Amino acid sequence: GFKEDFESWRAALTPEEKKMVQNQATGEYNKKFRKSPEFSKNLPEEKLKSFASILGKFFDTEAADYKKELERKVPNYNQLLEKA
Repeated sequence: GFKEDFESWRAALTPEEKKMVQNQATGEYNKKFRKSPEFSKNLPEEKLKSFASILGKFFDTEAADYKKELERKVPNYNQLLEKA
């Protein structure tokens, strides 16, 4: 599933990339950090693409689960007409 894919992707990051991602996540809401060149750095293109595919799988699964749950919760529209 998603967890295994994400863990394998994260394990493929170099220590420098892990540190960069952690620093960017930590400084996300820091105005000074957001203006620094370190915030603008990106991971290599192939790692971004692999992460995008993992995230795409996650959202596809979530959408399918959501649709299944909606189908399960179809209300009984005739219930108002029935007597107790």
